[in-house]
Amino acid sequence: MHDDTTKFVDKILELAKPEERTLNGRLYMTKPVHLVKDPEPQTLSCHTLTALQDYLDANIDGLDLSDTLIHVASPVYVSIRQGLTLLTAQRPHLLNASPALPEQNNTVIDTPWLEPKDFIPYALTHFVTSNELDNLLKFISAMRCDNSGTVEDNGVTLKPYRTFYEVDQPESIFVVRVREGRGENKLPEIKLFQADGGKWANQAILNIVEWLKDHLPEEVTIIG
Repeated sequence: MHDDTTKFVDKILELAKPEERTLNGRLYMTKPVHLVKDPEPQTLSCHTLTALQDYLDANIDGLDLSDTLIHVASPVYVSIRQGLTLLTAQRPHLLNASPALPEQNNTVIDTPWLEPKDFIPYALTHFVTSNELDNLLKFISAMRCDNSGTVEDNGVTLKPYRTFYEVDQPESIFVVRVREGRGENKLPEIKLFQADGGKWANQAILNIVEWLKDHLPEEVTIIG
């Protein structure tokens, strides 16, 4: 009985083994097989380019910097990867950096309709201080209930915080709209409309790449 059971189990195991078959000159397997990949380190996360620089400068993991790649994927995402392992088609992901930006500051600035008392602190939080911003805020702070329409049809040039703080924030043109207030006090409400077609994103990536080239070891490869 024991021998019969052993033979039965052995037969099942034999049938379970994947085998190679050739059909029309092509090699096939009778069952799915899966590549056992090399273990990868846990990916680190940070919010600044300076932290990324510190990691590479310290090189506590003993990286081969000539085999290290910095990928600037977007204005808000930069990663450190090691070179491609051809056998397993892996590119170890060591660290990613994403800036801690004000809420809503991403690819498109879509401000809500705000009364002057709310718009001014919003603008000071989300935009880099500049002469154009100062002039806009002076105009808005002097608004009365009967103000409505558009401020400067050709737009105002502002620099929202949309990428890492270490680099120059790209500027964009915004159209400023003013409408009659919906609240009980009827104070005017202001809204900004971004009007640059998203060109700022390319400039942000170029700014990041330039910063990295100035601050990282020469051996590191940087792509953007």
